[in-house]
Amino acid sequence: MPNTRTGKYQPVGGAYKFSEIEANYLNENILFEYDEYIVVDEITKKDYRLFIKNKNLKEFIRRFDKTPNRENISDLSREFKEEIFSSGILDEQGFGNLSYKYCGRHMTSIVETVFHPFEILLADIVEVRLTPYQESLFKRLIEQDSDKYKFATAKEIKAEGIKVGTQDLSASIANHTFKILSEKSDKLKGRKKYKSVITVSL
Repeated sequence: MPNTRTGKYQPVGGAYKFSEIEANYLNENILFEYDEYIVVDEITKKDYRLFIKNKNLKEFIRRFDKTPNRENISDLSREFKEEIFSSGILDEQGFGNLSYKYCGRHMTSIVETVFHPFEILLADIVEVRLTPYQESLFKRLIEQDSDKYKFATAKEIKAEGIKVGTQDLSASIANHTFKILSEKSDKLKGRKKYKSVITVSL
């Protein structure tokens, strides 16, 4: 899916959202500010893109892992619905349930970036488990040209979509997409945290 800000393709998914209850808890106990580099609007409001003081980081991550007042692994259907159905790529009617398996968590070190003094990125990776019918729907998409989505090989993902050996050296795939590659699964933490396949009724 193309990122709405950069235009680069990335996996289906995005930032977790938290509830008003959680916002109040964080304000009272940990303190946070919204990321000033991402415009806060109705779409990005209550996204986990936050400024946290370094001294509160461990407490924040502990809270993130245990709070029920945010989107959780038990139901990740919102982003799937928005990016696959609301975009018009597929019809939700007749699609069936959404099933997926938790693969683990990718967490970066605390690094300095061009936008922030220091940043840590956390991503929970899941693998969608398609029924034969659902798989056939996606296979049909491969045969169609569309700027709404891109099916990419591992090689293309690692190259960030850059067409090596051509004059087109612009990256078309987001640089965090590599996290979904199976060869990177040994870098994921908590792979056995959720052992069962999770099924959500759409």
